[in-house]
Amino acid sequence: MDEHNDAPARREIKVHTEWPDQPVRGAKTLSAILLAADHAVEAWGYTARQRRGSRSATTPDRYHHAFKLDLYGVRPGHHQDALRARSPLTPAEAAVVTAAFLRQIVQEAVREIKASGYQEDAIRWCLTVPAIWDDQAMSLTRQAAVQAGLPDDPDRLCLVREPEAAALHCLVRGAYVVDSRREPAITKLPRGARYMIVDCGGGTIDISAYEVDGYRRLRQIGKMFGGTFGSEFLNRAFITEVLARRIGGIDKIADLARSHQDVLVDLADEWEKQKLTVDVVEEAGSVRVKDRLMIPLTRRVYRTLEEVVPDLERRLRESQNDADFIIVQPSEIVLIFDGVVEKILGEVDKQLAVIAERYGTTAAPEKILLVGGFAQSRYLQLRLSLRLKDRAAILVPPDGAEAVLAGAVHFCYDSALISARLSRYTYGFAICLPFEEGKDPEDSRTISEYTGQALCSSRFNRVIAISESVPVDHEYRTVVFPTKRDQSALSIQLFTSTDQDPRYVTESTGHGQVTVDISATAGGDVPGEERGVDLVFRFGGAEIAVTATERLTGRTVTEIVAFERSDGGVRSGTRRLPPWRRTGVTGERTFDHLALVGEYDKLAKDYDELVNQRLLSFAREQVDEKRQDRSLETGLWIAGFSLLLFGGELRQPREVFDSLRIDPYHRKAGSIAAIVTAARKLRTASVQASWDFTVEAGSRMRTGQQPWSRCDPQQPVRFVVAPALLIGGMPHRLQLVYTSSEPTPKPKWPPAASGSRG
Repeated sequence: MDEHNDAPARREIKVHTEWPDQPVRGAKTLSAILLAADHAVEAWGYTARQRRGSRSATTPDRYHHAFKLDLYGVRPGHHQDALRARSPLTPAEAAVVTAAFLRQIVQEAVREIKASGYQEDAIRWCLTVPAIWDDQAMSLTRQAAVQAGLPDDPDRLCLVREPEAAALHCLVRGAYVVDSRREPAITKLPRGARYMIVDCGGGTIDISAYEVDGYRRLRQIGKMFGGTFGSEFLNRAFITEVLARRIGGIDKIADLARSHQDVLVDLADEWEKQKLTVDVVEEAGSVRVKDRLMIPLTRRVYRTLEEVVPDLERRLRESQNDADFIIVQPSEIVLIFDGVVEKILGEVDKQLAVIAERYGTTAAPEKILLVGGFAQSRYLQLRLSLRLKDRAAILVPPDGAEAVLAGAVHFCYDSALISARLSRYTYGFAICLPFEEGKDPEDSRTISEYTGQALCSSRFNRVIAISESVPVDHEYRTVVFPTKRDQSALSIQLFTSTDQDPRYVTESTGHGQVTVDISATAGGDVPGEERGVDLVFRFGGAEIAVTATERLTGRTVTEIVAFERSDGGVRSGTRRLPPWRRTGVTGERTFDHLALVGEYDKLAKDYDELVNQRLLSFAREQVDEKRQDRSLETGLWIAGFSLLLFGGELRQPREVFDSLRIDPYHRKAGSIAAIVTAARKLRTASVQASWDFTVEAGSRMRTGQQPWSRCDPQQPVRFVVAPALLIGGMPHRLQLVYTSSEPTPKPKWPPAASGSRG
């Protein structure tokens, strides 16, 4: 930052527009990555797609594209989708792939920024996310960014929704009116003006609405709408709707996708270059495409097509009377475009209705700003203009394709340019309130040890209501108290709901958690009212932060809440927050033996290091190297060793030597002693944890278990290889189990872990 760039109107933004192997020069590279057999990054961006096209058909699972959509957990289906290389990723898998991809972008950016004379610790980063992202997708995005090497610091890593970033760009740079001579530009949107942002990206369409307040800041007035139907689907439709007809049907496209993916890529790239050049004219209140598009067939592409379609020339001449091009007729262009444009028009109508219902109509037409790459399409612009007529004026900003990127820079400089946002959900937390006989569920009844009063432990304490306008940095303050004298932690269970005022947390759609240590006052005669924890909820940003402070000691924990979905969605990320259980903030079953959230990660990482890097490696060394299949014997060895380390009483190295029948002077005795010492340290950590060996022998794998080594998860579970790590009775690391259809042999020494519990 410097004095010159502090003024938004004259701020200089340098845009990186040259990416390797890109078909069209632009600010964005392709969300694609190609992984090697060992999962190292082999290529990324357009280069990954190019190399993927020449790979054998045996490795499609290593190429991933459009994986950002999978963070949300919903990727749209495509009719006759012959181009999809693999099934969509789960949100957890998508977070891993996203982190690998972002790591390449981060490294590229850091090199370029350092070359300009700045140090890495002086960089503030901003990631833009689609409007449709919910709280879990936001959490996964942040976690993937941190895994990619970005700072785990909200002040240096901020997230902003894409319509919001585009709105900031338009606030600073103005816009042109569609169908005018584009002169003069609107340099300033007046105070009190309200306008809708329609961000037409490649994968998603994002829509929201804002009003310029008296301080020339933006106040959100429209809900975030959108969907996964961006301009990428025009490219897909060209292949499946046009090319397929020319060469003999969708089966031929599928054959090309398997054997010559690079040819489909080349044709899609050529279509990408031409689709925004479609010339249109208005006729009798409708849009007419003036001319056809001609996609050239290079010699290499033509010869490759002939390998799959031997009678290619005959088919092309019969279908379009030309064998040198793929000719896209005006009627076909309309068909392709309308598959996306009609959905955009529907979303715009929906947003206008919401604004009118909430804020009333205005004498002047509403303003709609089109941004994103597809916003440059004259077909889209004219269709939208004709659909809305006098209801709205259509505007496009300078450099509309880069509006989101530029807006993110403005947000990094001054996040206060956004003054208020609408709450996406109703937010609240679980609390114990007086039990109402005949109304509250009986299984939620708990008794306060301080007052003897019957309480309902699953009540929803509302903090912010859905669609409520929330000023940036808005704070909600309250205080909560324990109900049990020996309670060592208060776990603040946060919930989201689409209801205006839910009564119970069981009606929620998502959940997160922040925990504060109150062990210093546990037990004894400290009155309950003196064991209070002050809570501060900070809303208004793209994410929600909570600060919890113990009154007596002043101990504080502040977290950006990592939300999960309550519908069985994947757990969200790096903080390993325990999954929600049906108890309240002060319920007896959830909060005993919980410590600071920040300590969870360290304990979990230490456990991973012990099991994966020490225990498993050492165990394999003890197995007869001459045997071809050692997995079962090794598993039994590990199972017994794990039980010694984590089951029952703490053991000294000498006791473990005796149980394993190992000479204490053996060359590996030092390694065993180090493993035992590490396990003792874990079991005596300030975060009180336990290790779960329980398994139903002969059952199928269930949630909370994962197969060991090359085990088949479809086979029955035989025994535990390494136990699950539990904190406060909730799993933070999955149970490692051996699965096999063969009977379990009798171990050669102390008992295997099957059926026992540590």
